[in-house]
Amino acid sequence: AKAKADVDILIKAITLYRIDSEVFPSSLKDLTSGDHPYLARDIPSTPWGGVYTYSLGASSYTIEAKDSSGNVKYSETIKF
Repeated sequence: AKAKADVDILIKAITLYRIDSEVFPSSLKDLTSGDHPYLARDIPSTPWGGVYTYSLGASSYTIEAKDSSGNVKYSETIKF
């Protein structure tokens, strides 16, 4: 449940970034940097002690929650 909630927050931040910038962020770090960050805090670790990753494709982007070994435990792909 925590991973899904975190991913939902990341999706909202990416959406706001895209509305403001007219482009998608190049990385999740773009959401926490600059004068007006889109997230109030740094990107958290996943419930499994790993990181969230973001990859942008031609017609979608994917956010993955990984464990400490780099295995994907949860993933969401958003088409645009």
